[in-house]
Amino acid sequence: MTQEAQGKRNTWQRQAVRAALAEARGFVSAQQLHQSLREAGSTIGLATVYRALAGLAESGEADSLQSPEGENLF
Repeated sequence: MTQEAQGKRNTWQRQAVRAALAEARGFVSAQQLHQSLREAGSTIGLATVYRALAGLAESGEADSLQSPEGENLF
């Protein structure tokens, strides 16, 4: 089943999150990823980063784990 068939369009925001995640060293939080995107000039919102990361993890494109503090890392 394609992403579009699952209701997950391949938006510029999802592409930006995917690219930023690929450039990250090791596991990062949504906040860290959002900050790096914003520093690079993106207008993406934090909630959008969370949604994109959740979608990428759900589809198996990103790994996720929980930090000792309970924060999800991708």
